[in-house]
Amino acid sequence: VEVDNVNRTALLSWNTGEQYFADSFEDGTFDAWEEHIMGPGTPGDDQVNAFWYVKDAGNAPDGTKIAHSDWGYGIDTWIISKPLLVTAGTTLSFWWNTSYYWHVSPYDNGDLHVKISNDGGNSWTSLWTENDEGTFNNFVWYETVLDLSAYQGSVQIAFNFVSNDGATYSIDNVVFGNSGKKLGTFARSNAPSVISNAKSVNGFNYEFFNPKTHKSFVGFNVYLDGAETPLNAEPIEGTTYLIEDLAYDVHTASVEAVYTTGVSNKVSIGFTLTQPIIITYGVVGENGTLTATADGNAIDSGEEVPFGADLVFTATPNSGYKVKEWTVNGSTFTGFLETTLSIDDVQQSTTVTVEFDLISGVNIGTLTDVKAYPNPFNDYITVSNSTMVKRVTVTNIIGQTVLDINYTGEPINTSVLSTGVYLISFEGINGERMVQKMIKK
Repeated sequence: VEVDNVNRTALLSWNTGEQYFADSFEDGTFDAWEEHIMGPGTPGDDQVNAFWYVKDAGNAPDGTKIAHSDWGYGIDTWIISKPLLVTAGTTLSFWWNTSYYWHVSPYDNGDLHVKISNDGGNSWTSLWTENDEGTFNNFVWYETVLDLSAYQGSVQIAFNFVSNDGATYSIDNVVFGNSGKKLGTFARSNAPSVISNAKSVNGFNYEFFNPKTHKSFVGFNVYLDGAETPLNAEPIEGTTYLIEDLAYDVHTASVEAVYTTGVSNKVSIGFTLTQPIIITYGVVGENGTLTATADGNAIDSGEEVPFGADLVFTATPNSGYKVKEWTVNGSTFTGFLETTLSIDDVQQSTTVTVEFDLISGVNIGTLTDVKAYPNPFNDYITVSNSTMVKRVTVTNIIGQTVLDINYTGEPINTSVLSTGVYLISFEGINGERMVQKMIKK
């Protein structure tokens, strides 16, 4: 999830390849698979390829193409999936078509091994071969649905055809995911429109559908904060979704896959939308420039910065000018003449401006020699040359007044102040002002 605090949006994205995979080979390639191993086989008489390849088939269970290997000698051919994620309820379904006569009885000259690996393909466990099905008809399409929930975690699936002087083998419409299909093996006639020719295998009755139009996967639903109704009106086919108009709060987004037979388990992710910290700065009038950095990186006015960033504002007066005053979040510090202003650990959006004045026009009156010390300070501040001072205010760097006292000449108790940077403002008996930046240890 990519959170945009300024625009109050969250862009969700998810990897369908890990939780759902389907290939009916209609693109004529094995590009959807991680690896295609042709193997060492030699085609038999009048055969084309002794390995998996894609060919046209008028009786294909789904579409017009199938994965197929002709018969031959020394065949050991593989197609291996990309990494997939097995969760509770994950199944693997596929259609297969071969010869009982040549691969089971009376000859056992070849087998299709459906295999699974949970160690990146270093070792493989056989899940199924056609020998598991008992008696079946020669060259009739069967669909097998296997339960993979015992292998929860990251896996790869392989279809490994091994044969020597056997028969051809075809597979089609491989589907991995939480499809809700009934487990078992189901048969149909090579004429897909004739339901009366459907078979019953291992006690399971074949439930007919038109395989040329059937698609189990529909799309995805997106939910926010446990709502029962998805955000999208219809299942979406893409793998991203933009959630808009979010409140500044903690949220949970969930995604589920939608099938014609039901939905998958939801996959959820939590995220937090926080009030953005926007830094705005500029020069009042002209006569100079103002730049800023956040954690050492230059920022533009109006830019968002991370929570807790350290800000540094640098004023550059034109020739003949100097800093007249700084203003932070509406609080003006007249007499604070330094060209650099630092705000550490920023906690909120902040606006800073600086104003310049002619050097000849600067007049800090009778407070010229006033100075507070020590700097840095702990629990007390002492003011020297303070006979003309009548009032002292202490302001934190975001413009909040934290102390405001009528000055009597005694040391100022600062024990209530937190560690940080402060601006100490002195007001003279004639209304003149002077500002000093100090640090509380």
